[in-house]
Amino acid sequence: MNFILLRGLIRHAEHWGAFKEQLQQRFPESKVLTPDLPGLGQESHALTPLTIKENVAFLSAKLSSDLAEGEWVIVGLSLGGMVAAEWCAAAPKAFSKVVLINPSSNLSPFWHRLRPEALPVFLRCFITTDDALREERILALTSNLKNKDETLIQSWIKISETGAIHRATFLRQLAAARAFRIQHFDTPCLILNSEKDRIVNPQSSSQIAAYLGARLETHREAGHDLAIDAPEWVLNHIKQFVA
Repeated sequence: MNFILLRGLIRHAEHWGAFKEQLQQRFPESKVLTPDLPGLGQESHALTPLTIKENVAFLSAKLSSDLAEGEWVIVGLSLGGMVAAEWCAAAPKAFSKVVLINPSSNLSPFWHRLRPEALPVFLRCFITTDDALREERILALTSNLKNKDETLIQSWIKISETGAIHRATFLRQLAAARAFRIQHFDTPCLILNSEKDRIVNPQSSSQIAAYLGARLETHREAGHDLAIDAPEWVLNHIKQFVA
């Protein structure tokens, strides 16, 4: 069993941090790939698509040789979850299972998909030219339990220094997220969400779970970025689900 991990809005693959290694330790015989979405990280040269479908097409072409061998589980966080869901609908046999972390879709009103209080924080992140301040603001919004972790903040600052995040990328990803329309798919699905998510209303996950007939597990204290706030909890649920 191999894994593809997809990050969310304006986050590089490097923002998975220790989670990738922790997943690898749980599944030592597995491949764990963390591709960047177009416009970010190693794919910063690519134009950020205005649709989730185009993100899927980009990644599918990029990873075609990897996906041709073995079984794969796709794990998508937030915007990455939209890409994962679209991919499962477009290519029903590509993945044996899918895990969506704090996803959202057109099943919810837009103010549930992106809480009104979160949007000004994101916008302020791109007004400032101070990398440290921007990353502190993003971590404060996405994490409830690690938002004062100085080591984590410094690692995110380092990522931002080596791979700039452009305003156009943010706006184009936001447009793609807003236009996303979830389609039903048959790939077995686990949804993990956070009761105290300050970016996406947890009801969004509940509605997707009901629509797909998926299993839903809720963390009571973590923030939007469950891979940072509750990695062991996430890994335990993935382990059980895959098993």
